[in-house]
Amino acid sequence: MMKTRDLYKEKFEGQIHEWKAKIDLMAAQGEKLSAQTKLDFKPHLDTLQSKLETAKARVLDIASAADDKLDAVAAAIVAGWTDLKATAEGAQDAIKNKVDGGT
Repeated sequence: MMKTRDLYKEKFEGQIHEWKAKIDLMAAQGEKLSAQTKLDFKPHLDTLQSKLETAKARVLDIASAADDKLDAVAAAIVAGWTDLKATAEGAQDAIKNKVDGGT
């Protein structure tokens, strides 16, 4: 049977892979936009990349966390996912508004 630490690691590595794919897709979609819209979108994308890197670092913390701190580390990672998701949704909304607004 897998240890809790290994299960957390497996779960969060899967989520990192999923978020990386979503961010890559947004970046690819961004390439289709006008130059000004790309400039407006770039800060959102940069923030997403930064938050993803932070999440990756937190997942590495699982390996070194003491057993009694494992749940706290996992909770911090989950909070990071929530933040990453909100940022991604904000970026998608910003781009959608730019495209729909025609500006």
